[in-house]
Amino acid sequence: MALFALLFSNNLSATMKYNENLVVVHLSATAVYVVIGNVVSAKDIRILGVGQVKNSDFYQGQIKHRERLQGAIKQAIQEAEDTANCRVHSVWLTLATPELSSKNSAGEVRVEDEFVRAKDMVQALSNAKSRDLPSDYYLMHCCQQGIYVDDQDFMVDDVIEMMAHNITVMYHMMMMPVASRQNIQKLLQSCDVGIDHIVFDAVTSAEYSLMTEERQQGVCLVDIGASTTSICVYKENKLIFTHCIATGSHEVTMDISADFGISMIEAEKLKKSHGTADANSVDPSSFFLF
Repeated sequence: MALFALLFSNNLSATMKYNENLVVVHLSATAVYVVIGNVVSAKDIRILGVGQVKNSDFYQGQIKHRERLQGAIKQAIQEAEDTANCRVHSVWLTLATPELSSKNSAGEVRVEDEFVRAKDMVQALSNAKSRDLPSDYYLMHCCQQGIYVDDQDFMVDDVIEMMAHNITVMYHMMMMPVASRQNIQKLLQSCDVGIDHIVFDAVTSAEYSLMTEERQQGVCLVDIGASTTSICVYKENKLIFTHCIATGSHEVTMDISADFGISMIEAEKLKKSHGTADANSVDPSSFFLF
C-alpha cells in the first residue's frame, strides 16, 4: 500500500521530522486510506492508527463527487485518530493522476561563498523550476538525481561545505496542473486538514519495494491500480522517468463484462480466476467453461 510505503521510504525520510507523528492520506479509485505513524528515526517508524473507507469518487485522478469523497476522507481520518488517540492537523497526500507531467531538469548555480551552502541548493531548485515548470503547473514532487561540481563529468550526492565555483543539480520533477492541485487542497481543507506534501504514489511504492541493487542496475516498476497505471523507471539508483496512464484494472473488468454479457461481479471473478498478464503462459488451444 502506497501510504505505508511512504512512511518507510528511505529517499523521502530526509524531509520527516523525528519524534513527531506523520499522517499520510492515500486517495485511490476504490477507497480512502489514512495511516498515522510516529517517526522515531528513519529506521524506526511506529504505526499508531489506520483508517480505511471504501469510496469510488476519486477516479483517474479526478474528483467525481466532492461531498461523498469529503465524507470518506473525514471518516478515514477519524478512524485513524481514534485508534492513535491524537488529532490530525496536516497530512502527506499520495495519489496517481494521468495529468502528471514529468521532466528531467537541471538547476545551475554560481557559488558565491567559495563553499557550497544550503542556500545554493535552494537556488538550484528555484532555477530548475524557472526553466522547466510551466506557469499553470504545480511542482507536486521532486527527486534529486545528483550534482555536478565545476567541470567534473560524474555526479555526487552531497556537496554542502564542499569547495566549488559552480554546481549543477539534476532533478526529476513531477508536476500537476495548478487548478487540480487547488481543488484537492480545498477538498482537504474542508476536512479540516492541511497538505504538507503531495507525492506520486508509484514513487513511494518503488522506493519501498525495490531493492537498492535493482534501482542501481535499472528497473521499471508498473503499478496497476483500479483506474490508473503508474510507471517509474530507475537507473543507477536515480529516478529518471515517471508516467501515469488513464487505464486500470477496472477497465479490464468492464471489457470482460461487455464482451461476454455478464455482470461486473461475475466479470471480476472471471478476471481474478483466469486472468494473467503473461500471454506466453496461455495455451491458445485450451478452453474453460464459465
